[in-house]
Formats: sequence, structure tokens, C-alpha cells
Amino acid sequence: MSLEARVDPHPALLSLVGVSKCYGPVDVLRDVTLDIWPEEFVALIGPSGCGKSTLLRIMAGLIPPTAGQVLGESGPLTGLNPDTAMVFQSYALLPWLRAAENVALPLEARGVIPAERLRRATRTLDLMGLKGHARAYPRELSGGMRQRVGIARALCQEPRILLMDEPFSSLDMLTAQSLRDQVLDLWGDPAVPTKSAVLVTHSVEEAVYMADRVVAFRANPGRPAGEVRIDVPRPRRWNAPELLAYVDRLYGLMV
Repeated sequence: MSLEARVDPHPALLSLVGVSKCYGPVDVLRDVTLDIWPEEFVALIGPSGCGKSTLLRIMAGLIPPTAGQVLGESGPLTGLNPDTAMVFQSYALLPWLRAAENVALPLEARGVIPAERLRRATRTLDLMGLKGHARAYPRELSGGMRQRVGIARALCQEPRILLMDEPFSSLDMLTAQSLRDQVLDLWGDPAVPTKSAVLVTHSVEEAVYMADRVVAFRANPGRPAGEVRIDVPRPRRWNAPELLAYVDRLYGLMV
């Protein structure tokens, strides 16, 4: 269905239309069309090299597509997408800044006054379970706490879409699970304005556990192989038979 023909009363927050990305002779992504809807949690899965992280950066406006369009609610987007904020696998914290300063950094770039920056940064750190750690440097925090700071920095911007690039992959199993559940709790919290999320992950199980919709990619070049809507109410159990059935189905799509 064309964008003009769409009759849904709630338009997509973000639409990728025929998006391709090339680096020299290498096609990283080819002809990707994807919508992100309000109040939706989407996961992108697939093998290494299928362009998932590249697609996330195109959504954020960090890199441009070689072909195709990125559309917001009001039309084509160029440059940084103001409706998104990014969480990185590597934390991406500045080591010479304290936790609250790292969280407030994007607000400073937007011209928010210092008092308001501090208020929002402190509040978001509290939401992430880091009350009392606002003045800590990254080196004084555990890996899980650093990633909480990274997520707080993204949420502090109050984006309409939270973009997450393998945010749990560098954490130990228990910390990763705790943080997954915390992200889901915050996503459903009325006090948090961000209501849509896109997660890039290598883990099919993680995608099925967290997302409403999972898009599976194939590589060489990266393009969608299919998508599956996860029709299981939250909270979910990792070993629930209905979730395992979705996992099998998605593995089949990728293979």
C-alpha cells in the first residue's frame, strides 16, 4: 500500500521506503521498506553483516541512505532525526564527565538551560535505578550501571522512538535480564513519554521476549526475509511454549 493510500488514523512515526545503502561496490542494505508505529516495540534480527545496525543509524539520521527515503510524520527527513535517541552497545560515555553530565550532554547541545538539564538528568537517572550516582564517573560504575547511564541519556531527550543497538550483549546474563525487564517497565510507564522502540539484536530469543513485532533480515545484501508479530501478553516467560514456537518460526525465516 502506498503512503498516500494509507487510511490508518495513527500514521507511522517513521517510514523507510526503498532504503538501500552501499559502501563502494558493497551493497549493505537493498530496498528496505519498514514502518515504525506509535506504541510499538520492534526488534531487528539477523546474522552479522546483514545491515541491522546500519539501518538503525539511518533511522537516527546519523548516516544517509544511498537510495530511498526516510519519512517522519510530516514528510521526508534529512540530517539528524529529532524524534529518535540512540543507545549503543559500547555505552559511548565520555570518561571525563560525571554520570549526570553524560546524561545531560544532548540537552546542552539542544540549548536547554543548565538547571533544567540537571533536573531532567537527575530524574532520568533515578528512573534507571541510579539514584545517588549522578556525580560518579564512568570508571566508578559497573558495566550494567554504565549502560543504565547510556539508556538514561537517550530517555532524557524524551524521544518518540528509542533506538537500541545490541544494548545488552556486553553484559553478564543476570545483569542483561534485569536491564531488559527494566527497559520494558519504563516503556510501559506513563511517566516516560517514549512509547516506541527499535531493538537490534543477534538473539532471536531476546527479540521474541521483548518485542511486539520482529523483522528478520538476510545478508548479502541485507534485506527483510519476513516479519512476525509476537501475540503474547506481557510479562513473558523465556521458556513459555508459545514464545519458543515464535523462536522456531523466526529461525526458519532467516535460514
